[in-house]
Amino acid sequence: MIGSKVRTGDRGVEVTLPSLAAHQGRRPVILDDVVSSGVTLLSAAKALARAGFAKPIGLAVHGLQNDEDQDRILTATEALVTTDSIPNPCARISLDAMIATAIAGHLGL
Repeated sequence: MIGSKVRTGDRGVEVTLPSLAAHQGRRPVILDDVVSSGVTLLSAAKALARAGFAKPIGLAVHGLQNDEDQDRILTATEALVTTDSIPNPCARISLDAMIATAIAGHLGL
């Protein structure tokens, strides 16, 4: 499912979700490209909670969050998992092999 996001400022975001009735009982996963303040994840987690879902898992490509924002995110989610593109405590997805394979393929190795 894809939610709609309206940003009203640096820390102002409202996420609206489509009907989720057919997905009740499933563990939600919120996918984001970059987590910095976490307001998008937090807004989506609140929308899911209002719809009766359990805490979601947050998944992001780049984790820029500071300790305070990370604590807020981890309170609202089951977990936050990011790639290791930027070192952070939630970086659990290694990009090394994927990048090496892409470079080798590009070079014809």
